[in-house]
Amino acid sequence: MIVTLTLPSGEATSASGVLREFSRADRAVRALRSFGLSVLLAALFIPIPIIHLLAIPFLLIGGAVVGIRQLVIVARLQPFRMPCPKCAGSNRVGGGLGVRNVAKPIERSCDECRRALRLMIADP
Repeated sequence: MIVTLTLPSGEATSASGVLREFSRADRAVRALRSFGLSVLLAALFIPIPIIHLLAIPFLLIGGAVVGIRQLVIVARLQPFRMPCPKCAGSNRVGGGLGVRNVAKPIERSCDECRRALRLMIADP
């Protein structure tokens, strides 16, 4: 995959990246795994007085939110660094939970100069 960082003025830098696309089954397994982990952690808080009043609901709600997020993520870009088109500073690109739509640009800012950048992922 070709990853491009573009400034609003039109200046751009490109680099090659690795994009992992998730099948429907992969996304379901990831969602169930994250929700199951939150249920397991919530179960550990049952015998602890006072803390269980807040920890259990927060863990269950948080696990459901992360599980739903895992269902809608279709791809994940392997983390790597690429230069800013303006200041040539190193920017960390990729990683995280992933992206919902590979065709849409991702708005971000430069790690060094804080200028607005647009990240595009395209097939070579």
